[in-house]
Amino acid sequence: MESNDSSVDSCYVHIFSSAEIWITSIAYVIIIIASVIGNCLVTWVVYSSPLMRTPSHYFIVNMAVADLLITVFGMPVAAREQIISTDAIDFGGIRGEIYCKMLEYTKDVSISCSILTLVAIATDRFCATLIPFKRLITLTKAKVMMFLIWIVSLVVTIPLLVVANVIEYENNKFFCYEDWTVFHDLGASKMEHSYTIALFIILYAAPLVIISILYGAVIRKIWKRKIPGQTTHSGRQMQQRTKKKVLKIFMTVVVCFMACWLPYHVILFTYNFDCYPPINLWFFARFLGHTNSSITPWIYIIYGRDYRLGAKRILKKVLGKADPLPSFCNRSVQIPSNLPDINASNLNNVTLKTFTNKI
Repeated sequence: MESNDSSVDSCYVHIFSSAEIWITSIAYVIIIIASVIGNCLVTWVVYSSPLMRTPSHYFIVNMAVADLLITVFGMPVAAREQIISTDAIDFGGIRGEIYCKMLEYTKDVSISCSILTLVAIATDRFCATLIPFKRLITLTKAKVMMFLIWIVSLVVTIPLLVVANVIEYENNKFFCYEDWTVFHDLGASKMEHSYTIALFIILYAAPLVIISILYGAVIRKIWKRKIPGQTTHSGRQMQQRTKKKVLKIFMTVVVCFMACWLPYHVILFTYNFDCYPPINLWFFARFLGHTNSSITPWIYIIYGRDYRLGAKRILKKVLGKADPLPSFCNRSVQIPSNLPDINASNLNNVTLKTFTNKI
């Protein structure tokens, strides 16, 4: 979802200073590495642990895959534009048109899938916490939901696939742009503005409202729930610490989503209603949106015990420092997430390590 300006004025050549180029390049290298490592670790942890193949973990892997696609198809292109100070490409014609359509469409589908998966995760946590004795979202239902997420993402971004095109501007420079004149029968300008508003609602405003409501209800339920037998001062302190930890995860996910994507959508609005902010502001908004893909997996790795231990185990294995204990001594027993008290104290499923696993 790049700027939807359909005129050639959206093709630019803006010369950045050496400092800006260096800073931007280093920043993109950092978030690309963080995204690749983080999302691959999250996927690997779930894949390597049969006990983590649950709906919530599947949703997290689905989002990790979408974030990896954003990393592959979105971030390198954005970094290149910063370094060479233009969004021009080296070829036009049919090859250029196919390139522009597939590049833009893949990025937009990935962004849509990532955001909608956040809603699915919030829904799963809501059902598991407020209706703990009945697993409403089974593994089969989770797979169906993920399939629908990708279908919805593919469908809502079809207009962008249609309007994405290539144009030769000057001096044999070719640019990807959005040609909304293909909808001239419906009114190109009206169609462009309406679609921008619809995308904002579907891929930002509505998900944010839904996520906030669902997590708000979960936090409220957890905060009010009392753990039986914990009447001592130390018990109450432990209960408070648990509540704060869960609250931190919920609020981190919501705030990260809101903060990273708000500037991006605001810039899209300004572009589509004939107000053009400085190009540096557009680059910053897009960079911030890309940053979300690198931050999200690390939220789960840092705050989620299962992911943290799994990531450590994988890194030790990769570095040749695997646990010398036999595999049967390092097993974990998983407690179902639909137990009320366990589910109140952990965002993810809880594991109990056997006495032989001292690490």
